[in-house]
Amino acid sequence: MLMLTVLFGAVCVVWALLARVTTFTSSLRVVLALCCTTILFAVLPINTQIGSLWILVWHLPGADAIRAIDRLQVANSLVASLALVGLGTEAFRNWRRFRASTVSKLRVSSSSW
Repeated sequence: MLMLTVLFGAVCVVWALLARVTTFTSSLRVVLALCCTTILFAVLPINTQIGSLWILVWHLPGADAIRAIDRLQVANSLVASLALVGLGTEAFRNWRRFRASTVSKLRVSSSSW
C-alpha cells in the first residue's frame, strides 16, 4: 500500500508539473527523486525470464558491495516513507497556496457587490 501511494503521488507530481499547476522547486525535486528511487528499488529485484534488472547495477563501480538484495527492501521502505512525508508536505503547501488564492478571489468578487 505504501509503494502504491508513492507511485500515485509521483504520477500526481509529474501531472502537476506538466500541467503547470505548480513550479519545479528544489523541495519538489527531492520528493520526485525519492519517489523515483522507491519505484526503481521496487522494480530492480524482480526476476523475469531474461533475468533481473540488477545486471545494469552490477556494471557500476562499487556495486559488488551490495550482497543481499533482500535488504534493499528494508532500505526501500525507509525511502518510501520519506517520499510519502515529502508528498504530504508538498500537497499541504500547494493546498495552502490554492486556498489563499481562492479566498482572495472571493474577497475581490464580494467587494464588487
